Amino acid sequence: MAKRDRTTPKDLQARNQVMKAEHGRYYVNARAGTGKTESLARRVAYALRLEDNGVRVYQASDILCVTFTN
Repeated sequence: MAKRDRTTPKDLQARNQVMKAEHGRYYVNARAGTGKTESLARRVAYALRLEDNGVRVYQASDILCVTFTN
């Protein structure tokens, strides 16, 4: 059975916000199954690879990522 895409434009906007985040705190609110956790995990992995003049911009201890379901 093919997986049904339940992503709405609002959900995509929330995911794009996560991916474009440069610094600071962000709150992402989107429906279940829209890829919030995957987007956050990809963003954390991306942030941990960022370098400025050969020096890592973020360390793992600089990042807190919390997800939950009501």
